[in-house]
Amino acid sequence: MAVAPVAQAARTAAGGIPILFLDTCALLEIIRFAQRPRPRLQADIEAASGARAAQSATLPRLLVVTAELVRDEWLRNQDVLTEVEAHVRDVQDHADRVVASGTYLGRSIAAPLALPALRIPAALHTLAGDLLADAVEIASSPAIDGAAFRRQLAGRGPARRGKDCLGDCVIAETLLEFAAAVRPAGRRPLVFLTYNTNDFTSGGAMPHSDFAADFNRLGIQLVTKWNWAAHSLGI
Repeated sequence: MAVAPVAQAARTAAGGIPILFLDTCALLEIIRFAQRPRPRLQADIEAASGARAAQSATLPRLLVVTAELVRDEWLRNQDVLTEVEAHVRDVQDHADRVVASGTYLGRSIAAPLALPALRIPAALHTLAGDLLADAVEIASSPAIDGAAFRRQLAGRGPARRGKDCLGDCVIAETLLEFAAAVRPAGRRPLVFLTYNTNDFTSGGAMPHSDFAADFNRLGIQLVTKWNWAAHSLGI
């Protein structure tokens, strides 16, 4: 979708369907499903796929929203796909050595693995890219940029003194301004999905203490897993 100012994005959200606000790492994490150990992999993949299906349905059941900055960060981090593809090749190499050892011992495997040929990282990349392609991207503005700069300068979450967190601050301020714009329409649920627990939480599953009051006032629910987001959104 085209980049839209907050007011226009809020009008798009007036249809009564749930809203999922994504930061960049939530999209990149989809590609990493094939790389990182996780206890509920099937639930996470089903959740991300379900979100895409709900977003792209003829009568959409989910509105996905991001900050304009997220697209730039997504494009700058395309090396994640290369990283995960290299991981798959490494897994294949290890599997090949195990299979070869079994063959030498007379324990052959009828159908050898061919993991790279499955192109799983590419499929996950397409899923994440499609979610972003059809998302409502909220344009930055002097108000958002100014608030983000002041947050960074004060070292308030997601910023930390001595670390450049301006991008995260822009995402945070975009979320807060958007939530304030849609709140009069009684829009619920509004779910913010991030895997950046270091900056957006206080080290757990709760919003950073610098966000807690605003999130509560504006009805924003922070979640840190795709399967959690799907449950909260009812999709």
